Amino acid sequence: MESSSTWASLVNAVISSTKLQIVVLLTVLALLLACHFLPDLPIESGYRTAAVGAGVFALVALVVGRAQLWSERVRSSRNAAQKTEGFAATGHWSNVHIRLEIETPEQAKFKRKIRIWLTNRAGVPVTIVPAGVVVNGALQPDRQAERIPGTERFVTKFYDRTANSHELESVYLRPNDQVDTWVGLDPKYTRDEIDAALSKKAVCTLHFFCVWADPLPRPESVTASI
Repeated sequence: MESSSTWASLVNAVISSTKLQIVVLLTVLALLLACHFLPDLPIESGYRTAAVGAGVFALVALVVGRAQLWSERVRSSRNAAQKTEGFAATGHWSNVHIRLEIETPEQAKFKRKIRIWLTNRAGVPVTIVPAGVVVNGALQPDRQAERIPGTERFVTKFYDRTANSHELESVYLRPNDQVDTWVGLDPKYTRDEIDAALSKKAVCTLHFFCVWADPLPRPESVTASI
């Protein structure tokens, strides 16, 4: 029983750390390559078998870990999308400045984007969780946009400076901090058509779940129509 518990703990530890999975997998692969290309190395056959077993274990753990992470992200997005009712307004959201930019990167995967910059001018820190975006009837979303399962909303994420991509599913903003997200539109639209829709606030509705430090945490569900 103790041995089974030890192995279970080891599996959970490997699955919970993507970086550890990659390090273990690369180490084992290096050992396997050395065994294959340098057969004269003084490595007992038992160790070679153990290396193969460890390699299979690391690969399975990596796959399972990725699947588990994806499942958790889907569940998190779904929960965030459902947390949109029943919270009293704090009034802080009116002090969040929203700035828009139209982008038409013809060589990119998404060729029509609206970049949305959020700046916290409320005077208190806030944690913001994006709960998806509903693209209104005036314009259509890009067909490649990822939909939140079970909803009419599409996935939105914040920019991560470390990864240099939009991967953050929540962000902590101190006063005057800013972050950006974006919405992908059908590439058939011209910049003028997008600008005309923006002038009428007829493009989309962004949903956010906020927790303000005021000084105690105060949750609030907010929307922004653009």
